Amino acid sequence: GSSVNPDKKVISGNFSGNDGHGTLCETWDQGYVIATRYGRKGMYLAKCSESFDPTWTYTCTTSIDYIGGIAESEDHGYVIVNNYTDTTGEMDKTLVDLIKISSSGILVWDKKYRFNYLYTSGFAIRKTPGNGFIVATVHNDQVVLFKVNSNGDSLWTKACAHVSVWEGLDVEVAPDHGFAVVGGSAIVRTDSLGNIMWTNQMNGDFTGVKFLSDGSCVALGSKDVSTYADTNQMDYVLEKYEATGTRLWENTYNAGHQDRSGNL
Repeated sequence: GSSVNPDKKVISGNFSGNDGHGTLCETWDQGYVIATRYGRKGMYLAKCSESFDPTWTYTCTTSIDYIGGIAESEDHGYVIVNNYTDTTGEMDKTLVDLIKISSSGILVWDKKYRFNYLYTSGFAIRKTPGNGFIVATVHNDQVVLFKVNSNGDSLWTKACAHVSVWEGLDVEVAPDHGFAVVGGSAIVRTDSLGNIMWTNQMNGDFTGVKFLSDGSCVALGSKDVSTYADTNQMDYVLEKYEATGTRLWENTYNAGHQDRSGNL
């Protein structure tokens, strides 16, 4: 007979495919917030306890195509980044959409951004010093960073040219309040205003990055190690970079399956 894993929790709902990375966020009270697409193009948000029992849920029906990440705000609310298709004009427009939900599951604000870019896929968000947020996305194979304050008002936007990335983006705040972005086979390091300090090409498809206290960072990805007889075999790969951008080392780990994504 079959057995039930007591550590597994199932949250039911009319969910559709979700390609977003980083759509689970640990909260101040050791719980979690989970976001996924819901129905046709809506969003479902669940605040869960430490044991993943839902304490409240929030749903919205809009034109969400991709959910890219959650960040907890200073007041223990949650800001979710996604993209939104505006179909009201003669031509559809794809916008970045930030939605803030209060600590009790109530909509606080919903703001959309276009700037001079058409955002397509790949989103990540992190809280920044000063209670703002940094958002990373992709436009025409370029990383685009934009910074907003705690009310979602745009402060600046920067495009990082000549860096080929796609879905699976991650952004992290550095000890000096600058940023690192990884996606695809590229890592980009910027200062606190989004100006590029250095870039590097990586050996794999990278989806996660974390800083260490000395300003160095470690990135997590995967690489295809398939042979003719064994297709879709992936290995995880870790690369470490010093603060100046020099690659210090690379280690690979057998994944044993087809999973191409991971987070740190």
